[in-house]
Amino acid sequence: MQVDGLPKFVAKLAESQGHKNIVCLIDQNLDYGAASIKGTDLCRALREVHRFGGLIFIQSADDDVAHENLYIAAGADACLGKGSGSMAAKLRKMSLIYHAKFSGPPTCRGDLPSVRAGICSASVAIG
Repeated sequence: MQVDGLPKFVAKLAESQGHKNIVCLIDQNLDYGAASIKGTDLCRALREVHRFGGLIFIQSADDDVAHENLYIAAGADACLGKGSGSMAAKLRKMSLIYHAKFSGPPTCRGDLPSVRAGICSASVAIG
């Protein structure tokens, strides 16, 4: 899949599975040889063009408050730093933000077993 098709794919997945069941973890600096894409650009496309209502986390080594504010201004829910904190701490942060936004655990629906299994697995880790 082309990276520029990702926002549309995520939006379709969110429509079929429910926005609160989709969590996007996007790296801030996506380099593909001659092409370079910013995670914040994908984030803006998801929020502004496709009206994505799920969670978006930007992953970046630039995870200070100033940078996190830039990611949030682009539509991300938060930043997960690459070098700071354990995976357990990152999952706790994701869980707190999820529950603050949706007030409850995700539900699995739809007829995509592999996607549904992934969502349910993630919900166990998040919830």
